Amino acid sequence: MGVIGFLEERGLTREQLIESLGVEGQETLFVVGSPSAGAADDECDLEMVLLTSERGFRRRADMLAPEARAGGERRRLGVIYARIDQVDVEVSVHLTATYERLLDALEALDPWSAAGVVEAGDALGGMPREAAVELLHRLHGGRAITNRTAFDALRRRLDLRKLGAWNIHRSLLRGTDALVDARRSLCTADTENAYLKLSAAYDALGDAVLFARGEPIDRWRWRLPRLRALGPSAFLERYLDVMLVRRKPSEPLCDFVARQLDAAQGVAETLRRAQSLGPLYA
Repeated sequence: MGVIGFLEERGLTREQLIESLGVEGQETLFVVGSPSAGAADDECDLEMVLLTSERGFRRRADMLAPEARAGGERRRLGVIYARIDQVDVEVSVHLTATYERLLDALEALDPWSAAGVVEAGDALGGMPREAAVELLHRLHGGRAITNRTAFDALRRRLDLRKLGAWNIHRSLLRGTDALVDARRSLCTADTENAYLKLSAAYDALGDAVLFARGEPIDRWRWRLPRLRALGPSAFLERYLDVMLVRRKPSEPLCDFVARQLDAAQGVAETLRRAQSLGPLYA
């Protein structure tokens, strides 16, 4: 079911949304999540993003959820929870300038250069990587309710190849650092700590695998479902072995960790070699 069908089935109209949220001419409202992907069901709430100006943000200060006000007003982001004609609606409010800044930073980034990746660090346009990735993937998967021309112009600027390449390299750096730390803990006989670091390494490598396959991952709770959606694989089995500590009763934890560290190193090297072949998804 698409966005229009989702709204119509619940007796909602575009005009009701615009009126209830006070959307003005230059503001962009778009739907994200299941309805935008055509996968909505009867239990699905409506999740949207509203892009506005400084004036528009201040105008809605009293509408923002209390838990989002303190830090959100300073960073110019917030959430509105509303119930419109018996439909629960969640609206993330951002400045249009925030998206423009993210897209400017992505355009300036060279994710196929080690120096470029290191220089960018774990942030994009001054925003932490995970938050930036979430916002940009919402833009990619969203469906405009208002201001379609401006929405399409923003989305045309989104280079998914660059975004994917940057995320692969950042995930590999996180994974490699965790593997090094895990080996250090293992060398000092701190097996439990080594296992925890091994788990962190496999989470990072799981993200790298997903980005390498063109699958967005901006929230940790989607990692395993999306790895499963790729189909059976040696990596998925090892990932589950580590997360569920699937080992023989006779195998000491230190041996299990050492074995899985070797396997993870192989995954990291394979992904790294693949990225050195040239631009991704060519």
